[in-house]
Amino acid sequence: MISGLLTLLLLIAPTATEAPDDLDQLLAGLEPGADAQHRLRFTETRDSELTDNPLVVTGTLWRDEQGRLVRQTRAPRQAVQRLGERMVVVERPNRSTRRFRLERAPELAVIRHALMALLAGDANALRQHFDYELNHSEGGWRLVLTPRERALAKKVDSLSLSGHAGRIERFELSLADGTRIATELERHP
Repeated sequence: MISGLLTLLLLIAPTATEAPDDLDQLLAGLEPGADAQHRLRFTETRDSELTDNPLVVTGTLWRDEQGRLVRQTRAPRQAVQRLGERMVVVERPNRSTRRFRLERAPELAVIRHALMALLAGDANALRQHFDYELNHSEGGWRLVLTPRERALAKKVDSLSLSGHAGRIERFELSLADGTRIATELERHP
């Protein structure tokens, strides 16, 4: 489920036409693009030392009218996850709804800090919570975020986002236990 919430970062859509030179410029070119009418498809692949084969999850992402980020998975099982300011709500067919606070999972705090800063275009908030490295190559860019808070850094090695111009096309969460969660995105027609 932690990996699934990471895919909510995909809610950032293309707007810029040139590769930015720094973090402020990159964030200025990213604009929230997914809402109840505009959805993004995702394919998430989770590699772990604990499993022989990677887990592949597919679904759709959007923001609802209350500003919560919604992740609806189709495969391998159906579920709806809603990420609010402090709570995560998970709904599955024929099961009771689960709710828990973001504080219970340090990995989710990393996702939330990054997500809120990206959606707001707030480079200072990213700098407050993460060390970062931004690289450019042939029109593309790659931003690697490393948590500054010690408790978070014990669980999460890094969050890497990459794309072209103002479009995020892929991101990867690297957990301290060796798990890697890569997410590819595409716009829903």
